[in-house]
Amino acid sequence: MSREIATEIEIDGPAQRVWAVLVDFAAYPLWNPFLLKVEGAPERGARIRFRFELPRGFRAPACATVTAARRGRELRWAGGLPGLFRAEHYFLIEPVGTARTRFRHGENFSGALVPLVWPVLRRGGREVYEAMNVALKERVERSAWHDRV
Repeated sequence: MSREIATEIEIDGPAQRVWAVLVDFAAYPLWNPFLLKVEGAPERGARIRFRFELPRGFRAPACATVTAARRGRELRWAGGLPGLFRAEHYFLIEPVGTARTRFRHGENFSGALVPLVWPVLRRGGREVYEAMNVALKERVERSAWHDRV
């Protein structure tokens, strides 16, 4: 069984600026309400460790392997329990002209445990993904504003 959470937002800023904020893992604690901490490199094959928070204060650590890292375009990582549960998180960056970007953010879930965890993921997942999208938008647009001043 597989399921997906998919979100998107448009950001006033070029794709390279969105990418720069997205891969600055050290700054996540300053702005990211969903991925509270990410350690590792945004490079294909790299192992990362992260801590995330779902609604109602549920926090959990996790680790994954970066499966795609295309500068200014795409970042993906996946992890889970072989055969039981796999989660592939994705961030897609699509230029809309030269100064605007469509940011697609989601996760694909698969495995035998999906029916057990899907009710929790469906209820809280979209909410925290959208909150991260808004926070990313604000951070990118605020940094663009500072560049103009």
